[in-house]
Amino acid sequence: MRRSGFSKRMAPVFMAGLLGVLGGTAFALFASRAVDAEGTSTITKIHHTAVSTGDIERSLKFYRDLLGFEVLSDSGWPRGTEVADAITGLKDSSARMIMLRMGETHLELFQYASPEPKPSDPNRPVCDHGFTHICVNVTNIDAEYERLKAGGMKFHCPPRSMGGAIKATYGRDPDGNVIELLGPGSTGGE
Repeated sequence: MRRSGFSKRMAPVFMAGLLGVLGGTAFALFASRAVDAEGTSTITKIHHTAVSTGDIERSLKFYRDLLGFEVLSDSGWPRGTEVADAITGLKDSSARMIMLRMGETHLELFQYASPEPKPSDPNRPVCDHGFTHICVNVTNIDAEYERLKAGGMKFHCPPRSMGGAIKATYGRDPDGNVIELLGPGSTGGE
């Protein structure tokens, strides 16, 4: 069955993986391939997003202990691992990586020891090109905002109504990556 809006011209396009380094933060999207022989998309969902950090223990504490992600694996590779260098497009790379999960969403944390990474601007405006934020659904946005704020998370503003049905706010992880809280707005007010 063909999905509407999918062009036959895209049939030969394959995606074994896409890895981009944007503003010091690595984001990875993986799918087996983009289309099958009939030209139908075989991408089913985004598997994970990856964040490069200069302090993986600090990031782990934030995502696991404050946001509630579960640790699935904690691994890495030593310098000189050819397959890791080929996939990442780096030379003589070494890193520690931790895969986290919340529901069906996965988040991968990286701390590279080699090559030496450049820190990103922790206050990078969300209007700059590249990935801008990770959004998490919450059932009580006001209570979650207060809990996370008490835990040290910095926010741009308190949760704001987006027309009554939805409330949202942006905050930042310890490296300055933006985390959006999105929840029902039926509690009224801004």
